[in-house]
Amino acid sequence: TEKAAVQAERDALKATLIPTPTRIWPREFLRRFTNTEIVAIQLSVDPGVILARTHLQTAVSLIDLTLPETQQLVGLLVLAGIIDSGRAAEVLT
Repeated sequence: TEKAAVQAERDALKATLIPTPTRIWPREFLRRFTNTEIVAIQLSVDPGVILARTHLQTAVSLIDLTLPETQQLVGLLVLAGIIDSGRAAEVLT
């Protein structure tokens, strides 16, 4: 329909005009994970996941998604099998 076409055009334009933030608050970062993933992170005894969880729980300023440290911490969740590489890319963008 015409209405759907107009909405699709608006969405496409909005996506090109509004950049994705690369620095977000810890709560916003946490919202990028599903409830199942959050529970898995909380219950994990994997040393890498414990490290990632500790960093997230102690973050008091913006999390920069482009920093290698942030990307490595998300990578630890992949290594532990909590998320896959596709989800890691979603979390970091």
